[in-house]
Amino acid sequence: MKIESIVSTANNSTFKLRENYREVVKRPQRSTSLIRCLTRLKFTAMGMIAIGATASVFAQSVSPKSERPLQSDLQPAPYLKSARAETSGWDVAFFTAFNEYYISQDGMVLANKADLSSLGATVYGLDPVVLDATYRPGFNVGVTVNTPFDDWVVTADYLWVRWHASGGASAIAPDYLYAVTTNSSFNTSLSSLNANWKVGMDLGTCSVSNPFYLRRRWVLEPMFGLMGGRIRQYFHTSANDLADDAVIQMSLKSNSWVLGPFAGFESRWLFGWGFSLFGNMSISSLYTHYTTLSLKDESSSSGRIVGSLSGSNAVHPYIDAGIGVKWGSFYHCNRYYLGLSAVYNFMTFFAQNQMMPFLQNTNVVPSYAPGDLYMHGVSIEGSLMF
Repeated sequence: MKIESIVSTANNSTFKLRENYREVVKRPQRSTSLIRCLTRLKFTAMGMIAIGATASVFAQSVSPKSERPLQSDLQPAPYLKSARAETSGWDVAFFTAFNEYYISQDGMVLANKADLSSLGATVYGLDPVVLDATYRPGFNVGVTVNTPFDDWVVTADYLWVRWHASGGASAIAPDYLYAVTTNSSFNTSLSSLNANWKVGMDLGTCSVSNPFYLRRRWVLEPMFGLMGGRIRQYFHTSANDLADDAVIQMSLKSNSWVLGPFAGFESRWLFGWGFSLFGNMSISSLYTHYTTLSLKDESSSSGRIVGSLSGSNAVHPYIDAGIGVKWGSFYHCNRYYLGLSAVYNFMTFFAQNQMMPFLQNTNVVPSYAPGDLYMHGVSIEGSLMF
């Protein structure tokens, strides 16, 4: 029974009791005991009506399980709040970065110092001669666009690297240099040597990401995309033969392009006032096509050896990681967002050094495995969103 019908019935019953009460009061011949009886009956009826109304309300508020809404009828829970920077304009950002990178590679020891007592024997790892490498400048440029689709962000960037290193050594009898990387088909016993190594990289990435808040101060940004570009290496040595002082020159060249998918994430901890500490990491599987692997080895007294290889293919993993700090702030009523960051990056191109395996010469050096290429350094970036 609905509450309205219960209340209506209670009102009717009360009205009838009042009429009966008035009629009794008007009749003086009736006894006072009857009046008391009717009064008790009135309050009893009103109490029963109140109890019935309360029970009805309680029954409606606690429905049986069969009357509860199904889970599919409920509204879905809201997803985690987006953490991307948004302006009142186009939501397009341009960024540029100045880099200082240091590059090293497995299998690039030039020679080992030895004495004449070991002449004619294979000498490794005694006193190595290496390149004098240092940090070299480079740059990044890119663009970021906030899409209207579920808070996704699209980013495209380009990395430019031109790096070089040089090194050398000389020996005075009874010492000499046993060539390792600088080995020649003509002789491995040298009195002096000089080497130059150049690396050029043009790499581009295109990725999509979706930053969101895990906690009030913790932001996580998963990302995935495509990476591609060109990697070029040139290695040249010039040495003097210990026996006849003949000039031995050797040149190695490696040109390749890479392409493959990558996936990673960036995690940020917000300190306040626009500052945050962040770390990122990504991994990729790069299809590598070597367009050129060439060797030119010549001696002023013995002649020249030339070899080349093209069309070599391989799939190599690649890892990129970094840690740094960021700062950002909105300006001019949220029409512009200015961001600055400083990060130290670590990159590894696995099995990128194919020059040394190509250099293998019988009776000169043992077989080389492809060496990894390492690049690390600091990057200072500025961005402007409008």
